[in-house]
Amino acid sequence: KVSPQKLCPVALTAGGSRGDSRAGTAAATIFSHRRALRAGCACLSRELEEERRGKGHALALKEAEIAEMNKKMEDMALEFGDMLKETLDKMGAQLELSSFLHDVRA
Repeated sequence: KVSPQKLCPVALTAGGSRGDSRAGTAAATIFSHRRALRAGCACLSRELEEERRGKGHALALKEAEIAEMNKKMEDMALEFGDMLKETLDKMGAQLELSSFLHDVRA
């Protein structure tokens, strides 16, 4: 880090001329503004990182919700398949009974 004294050593020493004093004041003002800008940049960087983490967390929650819904859909599909098989088995048994009864009557 460059200090204001290194940038303008004559201006910041006691007993300098009036022009040197103004240059020193200007240099000190520049460094003051630079320090403020750096602090502002650091603050913005922290805010950006917090926002990214927040969005990452929200995204993770949505992905977990999607995975849960996919699991529910898979479970429902398996349950539907079981119910369909049971229904078809019952219909097959009913057809066999009807066919048998038809053959007995004939």
